[in-house]
Amino acid sequence: MSRRDGAAVARWVAERVQEVAPPGLGRWAPAWDLVEPPSMEFLDALARWEESGTVEDREAARAAAGDVVKAWREAAQLWEATGRSLKRTPAEPCPAEVAQ
Repeated sequence: MSRRDGAAVARWVAERVQEVAPPGLGRWAPAWDLVEPPSMEFLDALARWEESGTVEDREAARAAAGDVVKAWREAAQLWEATGRSLKRTPAEPCPAEVAQ
């Protein structure tokens, strides 16, 4: 697999997440409890596919990508169920922002 293929899959995941996750959800810490494990698995699967280029690893990366989107959708549902909104939720830094 080429890096271009991996980038295309990552873009697809980002676009799907943007469709299912309301603005501000990434600042809500409980969302990360749901999305971090499948996100890490996706990154690992993507790296395996990049290294091997096999059909099996490609399918595993695609499945893991779907799991990431599903996790964000579930986080969004939980967020809505708890009555959260961008206006009512204090800004919590994204883990990526904290790591900088």
